[in-house]
Amino acid sequence: MVKNLMNIEEYKMKNHTFIITVIAAFLTSATAFAQNQNTITRSRACTINPGYSMSDVVSISRDFSFNEDSVPNAVFFREPTAYTTNTPPDWDFIMVQYYSGYADLVSKRSVQRNRAAARNGITFDDLASCSVTARISDVYVGNQETTFDDTEATLMTTRRCDLNGETTVEDAVAVAETMGANLEAYSAVSARRYGGPRITGGSQISMSFVYSDPQDFGATLDGMKGGSINPNEGLGGGTPMTCEIGTLWVSHRIYTANN
Repeated sequence: MVKNLMNIEEYKMKNHTFIITVIAAFLTSATAFAQNQNTITRSRACTINPGYSMSDVVSISRDFSFNEDSVPNAVFFREPTAYTTNTPPDWDFIMVQYYSGYADLVSKRSVQRNRAAARNGITFDDLASCSVTARISDVYVGNQETTFDDTEATLMTTRRCDLNGETTVEDAVAVAETMGANLEAYSAVSARRYGGPRITGGSQISMSFVYSDPQDFGATLDGMKGGSINPNEGLGGGTPMTCEIGTLWVSHRIYTANN
């Protein structure tokens, strides 16, 4: 059903890089907010194996039994719908695993790596093949909103931003907090710590916005087009950061510890 909602050509942002400005008044509160809600993600690109569809991978994965000693706090499969890149991706989805911190990640990954090889029945490796190496990022929540409202799949956008001059990750969190509140969407900033293409440390972040359901996304974008919603309201002054146009994803919730 979500696939039928993916006709989003009319919602695409302008095809050029834009500037987001940071308002200094948000910096102190954003820093404390980020420190209190820091989580870790481990992300891998995955390709669906022959004989299976994305729907198969999602539905079967949700039925797996999860070991509390090794399972992350949350697992999501992000399926690209409108991907911002110069070349098409050579994978089908991103598996994103959330951990409460690095000690949690190390402990649970150690259990996972040391598990017995012999298993009965279908496993995730039968469904998809994922990259051997992962990207590990620090995640800072900007605006807390309800997501996956009476649905197991919703829409989210991500946007890569270069931190110019003296702009910091905390500055980016302040922007995410304000924009998320304006959009009434969950927002967060991811700062890559390990893995992926080489970049200068602290020079780049990814900003994400997750909507309560696909209909909420559509209504919000219509509001932006009509002028009733301004995601940049309240931003001004300060040091700019440069962001690309966004990528649109279907985010499939596979597992959460409290769900």
